[in-house]
Amino acid sequence: MFSMPGINDYLNNAFKKIIAESKIGNTFKNNVTIISLETIFNFSIRGGDTNQLHKLADRYWKIIYNRQLNYKRTGSMHDYLQSKVSFDEIYETIYLKGFPRNPRDKVDKVTKEMIASIGLTQEVLDEIL
Repeated sequence: MFSMPGINDYLNNAFKKIIAESKIGNTFKNNVTIISLETIFNFSIRGGDTNQLHKLADRYWKIIYNRQLNYKRTGSMHDYLQSKVSFDEIYETIYLKGFPRNPRDKVDKVTKEMIASIGLTQEVLDEIL
């Protein structure tokens, strides 16, 4: 669902319309960006922080903007589909190349820290299941 073509564009436009009609007005400067938890976990395991994630989201929207311009110029179906890719797809195809692969022990450490931070234990899982 999060990687459905055009989802960010659609939700961003809907959000802007709701905000424009509300009392809040134009207080939001950034675009809404839908990112799957799997991508966020992958990003954090590789040592990414919130500042880097914010920069990646900004870069994502610049890529989308440039692809939309390219589609307007060419009118091709390929360029249209490229202008609708999700953040997750850009992350997997472009951004991931720039992140180092962490050694297994660091991945295990980060994973354990993430699990501990949300209070997930075997007892909690047993209660749920």
